[in-house]
Amino acid sequence: AYFVLCVLVAMLFWANLFVSALVDNFNRMAATGGPTLVSDEQRRWQQAMRLATLSHLERWRLAPPKNASQIRRTVHYYAKQPLFDRTVLCVIFLNLLAMVAYRTNATEAENVAQEVFDYFFTFFYVAEATLLITAMGWRMYWSNFMYKVDFLVAVAGFVDFAVPSLRQAGFGDAFRVARFLRLGELIKI
Repeated sequence: AYFVLCVLVAMLFWANLFVSALVDNFNRMAATGGPTLVSDEQRRWQQAMRLATLSHLERWRLAPPKNASQIRRTVHYYAKQPLFDRTVLCVIFLNLLAMVAYRTNATEAENVAQEVFDYFFTFFYVAEATLLITAMGWRMYWSNFMYKVDFLVAVAGFVDFAVPSLRQAGFGDAFRVARFLRLGELIKI
């Protein structure tokens, strides 16, 4: 039994080395542009299939709308970048941390800091919605459920600051809680 176990372990070790050498060789050939397993025609077909299966909700990232102005093309270029999405997700996470920091009997400095955070996050969400609507167009923007939620959160935050009497009546907290809906973006990852 010991001899069989040793032979089995040795065979697995050699098989692992063999597969590692093959993978390393193919990676090296692909990096240098050498021969690969697919022809140029097959590669074009793969790219066409990848584009065909791209979610219709994300197709707006491929090209700006037809007859778009230079400003809209510029906004589209920046809004389609992965860094834009990562920035939005980071701000949503920071908003979550700021909302968790709320507490009763807070000092005046804490209340002022929370109000500054509220202004910042509301401004950011309104700016994000404006940029995405400019980049995508209203119809494409409104066809995505998460963008509808984002828009409603931005409008709720704007109303919270535009109508101070609502904030003083206690609706500010309700509008603030609406920002928790943005956590759906984090779950979507």
